[in-house]
Amino acid sequence: MEAILQAYSVKSKENERIVERVTRLIHKYKKTGINKDNICGLVSVLMMDVNKLKKLTGPEKKDLVIDLIYSVIEQIDAGDEDSELETVLKTMVPPMIDSFSAMLKLNKACGCLK
Repeated sequence: MEAILQAYSVKSKENERIVERVTRLIHKYKKTGINKDNICGLVSVLMMDVNKLKKLTGPEKKDLVIDLIYSVIEQIDAGDEDSELETVLKTMVPPMIDSFSAMLKLNKACGCLK
């Protein structure tokens, strides 16, 4: 986890906050597992945390969220090989991030959606 954040030059204080959040998410989802029903919550929580990193560009933030989510999925799903569900979840993440990002931009541009 730390290596992923260091690759994006995230400051240590921000790094600690994100690592703490991801650790809590891993503990939460180890009990229930990650599936198509709860992946949206995981993506949105990490997007909101990563969005606070002002020094990263939009594409860098997206890549960081993808890397973090893939890491969480890998840690929760047992086994070295990707299961079919794991593969499906990983393919859902990038378009989901794009959709959430578009909604956030639209919400900022048009205050009537609040």
